[in-house]
Amino acid sequence: MKFLSSCEFNRGSLNINGRFLGMVIMKKILLVILLIFFNSPVSAINWQIFEDPTGALKTCLLENLNPGLLSKLSDGRPTKKGMRKKAKRAYQACSNYISYRNKFKSSMQGRKIIKAYLGTAPLFELVDKKNSVNLIFFNGGPGWWGNLNSKNFLIRERVSFFKKGANIFIFPNAEKKQKMSYDDRLNGLHRNKINKLVNEIRSRNDLPIFLVGISRGAVSVGSYIAEYGKEVDGAILMSAIYFHDRISKRNSYSMQEVIGTTPKTKILIIHHDSDGCKICQPSSAQDFFDSIEGEEKSLLWVSGGQSSGDPHGPFHHHGYEGVENIAIDHLINWVKKN
Repeated sequence: MKFLSSCEFNRGSLNINGRFLGMVIMKKILLVILLIFFNSPVSAINWQIFEDPTGALKTCLLENLNPGLLSKLSDGRPTKKGMRKKAKRAYQACSNYISYRNKFKSSMQGRKIIKAYLGTAPLFELVDKKNSVNLIFFNGGPGWWGNLNSKNFLIRERVSFFKKGANIFIFPNAEKKQKMSYDDRLNGLHRNKINKLVNEIRSRNDLPIFLVGISRGAVSVGSYIAEYGKEVDGAILMSAIYFHDRISKRNSYSMQEVIGTTPKTKILIIHHDSDGCKICQPSSAQDFFDSIEGEEKSLLWVSGGQSSGDPHGPFHHHGYEGVENIAIDHLINWVKKN
């Protein structure tokens, strides 16, 4: 039997103890890393990934969040701690898909920017120096304060307009979650804010600027061009509010009243010939067009499509359901000619 010298024994012990100590240290380092990862503050979350998730990322998020909560998270960082914790867990569970999205982030996502002169809700812009025209969108209904998941025609089709050569600017309400009334759209302060944005865009590029309003959003456009029409290259009224001889409570917001017969800029009217909104009658759109003096006016009709939702909503003829491309082509072709 071979006996180890004390020196050899000690070296062996040191080797064993060294390996053991190294393993302990590595385990502690891994533990610290895991603790940092799983206990990272919620503020580290990129809340934009909840705004408009698609494909595998959306599937993953819906496996970890109910649809209602995912929709609420599209408005940004929630105030409720419980919602933030659920969002954090989903964010971590879908980290691989989030990394993939960030790595191959599309240039067509755009960005939200807070402009002090507009208020506290963000302006959205989707811009490319190769594009040939600027479009400022005005949402219908209560307006827009930042939800890119809105089903409103202009919001849901923003990328389609962009792909056809238009820089997109979505005009926000003054505050997040604040609804914009008809009277708000006729307010002088609202017009002044629009004019400041127009001036800012002018300072950034020399491309033509057109205002686009759909439904109630057309009231904002009409109010602006009635005073500042010469500051822009034209206005597009889509499914706009028109005079009604029996339902009179919205007549003061009709294009007949807001704009009159002598607009200060070129006008394009786009309307579905079967629009079911009571205050957006196709016949009254035709009457308004006929009343406009001069030749700088156009009226383009859209036909067909679907009508699966409310006649006053985005998924009906009022919102060009099923014929979105026709309405988009009408608008893009007109602005490029003008």
